[in-house]
Amino acid sequence: MSPSAPSWFARRRRLGFTLVELVIVVMVLGVLAGVAAPRYQTALAAVHLEAAAKRLAADLRHAQAVAIQTASAVTVTIDTATSTYRSTALADPGRRDRRLLVNLRLHGYGLAISTSSFGGLPDATFNFRGEPFAAGSVTLTAGGRAAVIAVNALGVVEVTL
Repeated sequence: MSPSAPSWFARRRRLGFTLVELVIVVMVLGVLAGVAAPRYQTALAAVHLEAAAKRLAADLRHAQAVAIQTASAVTVTIDTATSTYRSTALADPGRRDRRLLVNLRLHGYGLAISTSSFGGLPDATFNFRGEPFAAGSVTLTAGGRAAVIAVNALGVVEVTL
């Protein structure tokens, strides 16, 4: 063999990776995944909490609008034990043939309705002018975070994350 020509072993070395190098790369990726997974879960819980809070606020605003349109009281019944809310006066946006029923625990996002109080009652009721019978709030929780949906005495619905 000439000194300038690379040997078979030297050429073979440049064509791929050794088993040790592959094991090290897999271990590093495993450590990175172990660090990233909890942060991903926390971020996912925050996104679901925000979406649920905005959905509840939109449904409360819709209840106000229906109360004004029909010139009658509309109630949104909030159940903290099952983390659901419903209204017999509102249609489900996804299925018009059904009444509104939203279960926040249904998809396993860890969402819960922890408190709901409107003048000492858990339900939000709007009169024919769209004003609540009593101001109040609903608190949603997920992953150690909370969102508050408040309805003031004038009927303004606000979300605080």
